[in-house]
Amino acid sequence: MPISSRLGRPSWQSMLSYRVDRALLSLLCLGTWCYMLCRSPVVESGSHSVFIFGGTSRKIRGWPAGRSASPSSSSLKADCVSDLMLPVGPFCPFVSKSFRNLEGVSEGQRAQMEAVLSRVDQLAYEQIPDLQEHLKLSIQMREADSKWRADLMRMRHAEDFQTRELYEFTEAHLGHLGVQVAEVESLAAWQANVLESFGSKRTPPAAPVDSSSPKMSTLRSVLDSVRMGGQHESLNLVLDFSPPASMDTSLVNEELQTLERDHEALIQMGQTYGAFDSEGKKLFLDQLDRIAERWKIYLSRFRLMGESHPAYVSGAYDLLQRLGLSAGLAQKLVSSAHQQMRRDAEAS
Repeated sequence: MPISSRLGRPSWQSMLSYRVDRALLSLLCLGTWCYMLCRSPVVESGSHSVFIFGGTSRKIRGWPAGRSASPSSSSLKADCVSDLMLPVGPFCPFVSKSFRNLEGVSEGQRAQMEAVLSRVDQLAYEQIPDLQEHLKLSIQMREADSKWRADLMRMRHAEDFQTRELYEFTEAHLGHLGVQVAEVESLAAWQANVLESFGSKRTPPAAPVDSSSPKMSTLRSVLDSVRMGGQHESLNLVLDFSPPASMDTSLVNEELQTLERDHEALIQMGQTYGAFDSEGKKLFLDQLDRIAERWKIYLSRFRLMGESHPAYVSGAYDLLQRLGLSAGLAQKLVSSAHQQMRRDAEAS
């Protein structure tokens, strides 16, 4: 009889649930989101050559020839812009020089973790399990998990604004799914503790969440994706905000050029966000809100005038659809992330 049955615990199959879905195209978890963005290839367009939020050699080149006109935001109809995906948060066309994401999982690391979890699954069917092997697997699992957990810790406490913003966006999205980053970490620690307990002939600890609950299923999906790094299709987004030919005037182009320049300058200023005092952080968030409002005015103008959108808009909608998000939900998550950062600033 397997040791898990003798101890009156659920089998390894149900307790550790080794499941790696290599076809994840919807935004189901932290790992999916972070690695989709971190691993995306260079995007080419007439005005920009960039990585989607996370490349180390991201570049902006060939600024549109420029000029500007900005109607007041009060002239915009809310129902016309409520579903507009703004280039803020993870969709920002600029990346801080100090930005850091979860480190990519190498093929060697992925193969090692797959071997560990596969072996854990096999233990459920062994009549006389090797106790030393249980202990060895628990050590290997903790060592592998320590890498992504350390990355999360650095993101959580980073000086750089964009790094913290991505962490808070992740928390907001997981919250929308009914889980938290801390619960994912707790599940990872529990799985290693169970292995160690069996290897030491101790009663395994109780699961942090009901093993048969939908929440446990969600947590396992998140943890699997974080551990494996995910293997996803290329997610390209054309970051081209140029106006249509009918509105390609010096005034509109100057507005775009100024907005892009101001947005990039603010993002680079955010490299030392963690060193700002409470009022400085709130002021930074206020400035980011004003940048977002300017993008809303610029992008919604085309819809209000019956013109075609810049290439970015249609590309953003396509990307959101593939990620299983609506523009409204994506913007809500960005807003939630910023609200949490504001609360943190007020508490500091």
